[in-house]
Amino acid sequence: MRTHVRTRGRGVDYTFVGTTPAPWWAEFGGLTSFEKPTLLVSSDATGWRVYASAIPTVRRDSSSTPIRLSLLLAGTHTDSLPDGVLPLIRGWLADSTPGAPQRLRELVDEEFPEPDVEELIISSGEPNDATVDDRVNRILTALAAKDTSDPPDPPRPGIWVGGIHDESARRAFVDLSACLLTGRTTGWAVQLTLAGIPEIADRFADEPGSTLALIRADLPEGPRELRPKGPPWRTPPLREKPPGSSRALALLALAAAATIIRHLTAHPRARPAPPASPSPSPNPAPSPGRTSSSPGAPTGRRPSGTSGRRTHPTGHRRERSASRGSRPLFGSLSIFW
Repeated sequence: MRTHVRTRGRGVDYTFVGTTPAPWWAEFGGLTSFEKPTLLVSSDATGWRVYASAIPTVRRDSSSTPIRLSLLLAGTHTDSLPDGVLPLIRGWLADSTPGAPQRLRELVDEEFPEPDVEELIISSGEPNDATVDDRVNRILTALAAKDTSDPPDPPRPGIWVGGIHDESARRAFVDLSACLLTGRTTGWAVQLTLAGIPEIADRFADEPGSTLALIRADLPEGPRELRPKGPPWRTPPLREKPPGSSRALALLALAAAATIIRHLTAHPRARPAPPASPSPSPNPAPSPGRTSSSPGAPTGRRPSGTSGRRTHPTGHRRERSASRGSRPLFGSLSIFW
């Protein structure tokens, strides 16, 4: 098992007091604030990892701000798991409960007092790794001696969310962590400070195995399944009700009615004017040199009653639309189909 400690001194900003590990936790930078309590537990084919951040201490910096300490642990599934790793996770969760005894904080203050931390920061680097390992292992041993928990229940595949301070969600978090640390399953157990349900769904949608995220204090009791991947685990799944089709049809009907009203208001239909009555006129005088036509001969005048208008062969008069600029009434409704 490899151990790392990150903290700061009175005049030196946060840094690792030994070797700096690869920042595998940095991918959660947009989902949590590592200056606030954040817990990450993961397991895959290469091994397991734990990041327990923002453990409070009695030390203060030059501006009297409380100094925090973060523990990083990592190991492989082929090596035996130290007894105190799971109690460390349980102790971290217990210490983050308002008003709870600060057992982990007391052990951290004992193993990393201010004079020793200042010296370790000054000589930071690989020579400090052995000292850091010894001190962290003593913390784990002390936590394991106080741990009397029962064996965890096996987890089921899926993505789960729970409240930060919910007791049943915390028990599920410890149970999943135990299976992750022993290689019984792959996945994540995380407590994040900035993530919501949509961010959790996006981040862990393609992750194999089981994921449990503690993210808010106002979630329902117990872990709830966010996106089903397998059988239910302890509690019924939390699913969003899909919107009904009746609502969509109602919105479509309202949009169609609004379009019709807008069309009628912008383009009122004009009533056609009644035909003008023909006015009688005296017959014109015959032209000089022409004789009056005999009865039945063509006179060159239109028959009476036509009013000078041309007639369709079928006998029906053709009329133009009263409004040249009017558009088809339902033409603008084509956008809905």
